[in-house]
Amino acid sequence: MLLQLIKNHRKSSFFLFPVVLTGIWIKHLLAPYAYTPVAGEDRLALFGLFNGLVPAHLLTRSLIALVLLALNGLLLFRIYREHLFPKSWSMLPAILFVMITSGIAGYQTLHPVWLALPFMALAIDRLFASFDQRKPYASLFNAGIFLSLGSLFWFHLIFMLPAFLIGSHMMARDSGWRDGSHMFLGALVPWIFAFAITFLTDSAGNLATLILSQVIHPLPPFTATLPVLIFAGLMAVLTLAGSYAILRDYDHNKVSFRRFYIFFFLLFLSCVAVYFLVPAVNSSIFILAALPVTFLLSNYFESLKRVIPGEVIFTLILALVVYIQLL
Repeated sequence: MLLQLIKNHRKSSFFLFPVVLTGIWIKHLLAPYAYTPVAGEDRLALFGLFNGLVPAHLLTRSLIALVLLALNGLLLFRIYREHLFPKSWSMLPAILFVMITSGIAGYQTLHPVWLALPFMALAIDRLFASFDQRKPYASLFNAGIFLSLGSLFWFHLIFMLPAFLIGSHMMARDSGWRDGSHMFLGALVPWIFAFAITFLTDSAGNLATLILSQVIHPLPPFTATLPVLIFAGLMAVLTLAGSYAILRDYDHNKVSFRRFYIFFFLLFLSCVAVYFLVPAVNSSIFILAALPVTFLLSNYFESLKRVIPGEVIFTLILALVVYIQLL
């Protein structure tokens, strides 16, 4: 069965990852489309530069988005194996991330969120590397830099900084005010350089205007088709089930495991709060929210003792995603 192949067979999971990825996106590779930017996000800092260098050819843009999605899936696999389940070679997190993000229609082309996500994954990796370390200032500083670099592509990523600052106090041994300070300073550095460059080119005002529009520009209400709503409901139910599975075994898990998943919970709450509180945020924030949900569901599927329920749920997710992409 598919889930068992991904969980227990290393070679099969590595083979299935590109197959699932390409299979889900095949319609948008055969008939690519352009994304309509909102609030000037296509001109913001690094994404504006990258967007100007990429050809306007629609297939090229879809392929770049596909490669970035694959890259982020591999980075999540690294975090999963390096920090959560060191003995696991399962590609389950990478495949789940592809499936969950593909259930969010309208972003199967070049969008700034795909460029921001790898930096988010690198920031999480550096944050987790600081666990149980005394004075992990370098790791936390680097985490802040990675997060801030991602926000130069997609500004809304910077709203995750409070969750990372809380996480910095959770990870370090004998944590103090210096831990969060180093991360905050790291997050400042890329933006200082960005404003310095725009000041030299006499365009600092344009950058400030773009940033303001990424916060206060009102967007129309999010509308979804029935299949997308069913998919969202399924994800909500599975998120609750995954949370229950972690709470059930909370006292038996390692301290590192507990703190990592508390951080994922904070990250998920931050995404939900930003979506409702920031007028300029659209459904692309759910792609970011898919990252902590991916790790939650990976643990849920790994913890299932019975084979058939897991296979049914996994197949249902895959079927819904394929149906949404074919609409």
